[in-house]
Amino acid sequence: LLREMLEGDPEDAEAFLRAEMGEGSTGWVAEHGRPLLINDALDDERGKTIDGTDDVPESMLLVPMLGAAACLFAGAGAARTIALAATLIDFVLGVVLWAGYDIGGPQWQFTERAPILAGSPWALGIDGIGLMLIMLSVFLMPICILASQSIDKRVGEYMASFLFMEALMIGVFCAQDLLLFYILFE
Repeated sequence: LLREMLEGDPEDAEAFLRAEMGEGSTGWVAEHGRPLLINDALDDERGKTIDGTDDVPESMLLVPMLGAAACLFAGAGAARTIALAATLIDFVLGVVLWAGYDIGGPQWQFTERAPILAGSPWALGIDGIGLMLIMLSVFLMPICILASQSIDKRVGEYMASFLFMEALMIGVFCAQDLLLFYILFE
């Protein structure tokens, strides 16, 4: 596409303009037979897949964080139950993410973007590899919680650490901004 932009006719400049909303990018390319440049794919509505699932990545970060906070104030048995429930909810959200992911669709799906610190955005999105790593994480976390039944000291803190780690892992796999990736990774 870049080569075609550099070598193309100036008269064909309209081919590189953004398509109107409601027109699918694939349909536009098929209809016009020319390449299409989308200026800001993060804000483009065509990157959304299923209505109501746009906030799934954010919810997958919020559930374990709330569960971690609850585990800190709960007894040992309740902390185990809260941690298992939070990881199972995240697994269900992961299945919703998996079901809503369009394999032939845009590279980044379920995107969210909001400015946070000094112009650095809170930018989340899922690509194919990120989806696989998220699914692996949310599949293994309930197993890890169940396998840690032998822990008998500071159970609330232990379960909170697991849930906090799960939120950070999911955040790393969703991050689209280098600063956000670095903060979540560290």
